[in-house]
Amino acid sequence: MSDVINLPKMLKAKFSYFTHTGKFYSSACGLIRENWAQLSNLPKTRRSQIIQDNEGLIPGMADRASEFFIHINDHTNKMLVLPEMRETAT
Repeated sequence: MSDVINLPKMLKAKFSYFTHTGKFYSSACGLIRENWAQLSNLPKTRRSQIIQDNEGLIPGMADRASEFFIHINDHTNKMLVLPEMRETAT
């Protein structure tokens, strides 16, 4: 008897990146799991999910894109992911 792993259905999505002043930076196409809109939208959690869904990368970016606002659109759902908070030394 073998174990069955249910992988999430993936949807094509457009990822658009904006600076903190709202200036468009770039966009790229990638994948997002089908139930992505119901998952947590905490910035670090959302970025980790995007990385997991796209084979270890944020589509069109070299790193986590921590300082950018990310607008995600899968043609049925839209969401804005806020920048990650920077940790400051105290």
